[in-house]
Amino acid sequence: MIRESESEPSGEELIALIGALRAENAALKARIAELERLWLPKFRSGRIRKMRQNQRIIAFDARDPPLACPPRDELIERLASILGIDLDELFVKAERLPPDLRRDLPRVVAFYRRGREMK
Repeated sequence: MIRESESEPSGEELIALIGALRAENAALKARIAELERLWLPKFRSGRIRKMRQNQRIIAFDARDPPLACPPRDELIERLASILGIDLDELFVKAERLPPDLRRDLPRVVAFYRRGREMK
């Protein structure tokens, strides 16, 4: 097949790209379905609405509202594996220490204090 210019992709390249996009779309749909399965029952039960009603918010950042009740470790770990996100990053967003750091809390605090003094 002769191309009109070097910058235009060939028909085979376009077909391969469409196939890759379809596969990526299917993977995203599967992730959305898994998240809906995990979170929709909580929304439907009204637990989150009740938490927000009972919550007293002093300082509120619209991008990252404070968590009234952080999710369980198992849920954070499962979300990290489903979404492919760093586990420590999710624990920080949930305002929780990862379990391995919680087990050694005195050393973690001492290490943190030493790091703050070095600044």
